[in-house]
Amino acid sequence: MVKRAQHVLAPFQVLTCSSAEAISSSPSHTGNDGLDLVLMDHDPELYLQDLLALQRGNLLSTSCVVLINRALTPGAPDLLEYVTARPQSFSVGRQLHGLMEIRCHTGM
Repeated sequence: MVKRAQHVLAPFQVLTCSSAEAISSSPSHTGNDGLDLVLMDHDPELYLQDLLALQRGNLLSTSCVVLINRALTPGAPDLLEYVTARPQSFSVGRQLHGLMEIRCHTGM
């Protein structure tokens, strides 16, 4: 997860804990603006559950980009189905080499 700073690229941190731990600790790192970038490169079976947790926690900025790795593996299609059923909230962008871009239109 990456938070953008004004006029400079904010430092970012790679989290080696579980996605549940990373999401639960995110409010202390994001401030009021939410996350601008989320990279999901863990167990695809958890992608949908983690996106829902990010939404429930109001952690996604209104212009957040979620990058999904291994978008065509089992588990990831559930996320794609959820996202495409909500065009008011998400749009699917580019797909390249198994990496999929999802843009958020609503957030905090």
